[in-house]
Amino acid sequence: MYKALLKLFTINNIGQVASLKNELWKKKMTKEDNVETFFVKIARLRDDILAIDEISPDKGLVITALLGFPPSWSAFA
Repeated sequence: MYKALLKLFTINNIGQVASLKNELWKKKMTKEDNVETFFVKIARLRDDILAIDEISPDKGLVITALLGFPPSWSAFA
């Protein structure tokens, strides 16, 4: 029922999709974040994208998470 109502009242437009995806791709881990809070932020954006019927591939989420970690966490740093 919740999903049906959400679909009914959610504006599905290209601007909204672009904005959410842009926010997802720009997401970076901050000093206040730990790994769990960072992943929760990514998951919430994923859920918002899926709520407007936009497909969000899991590979893209993994890449976003990895790129969002601080440079000091890199195995190649």
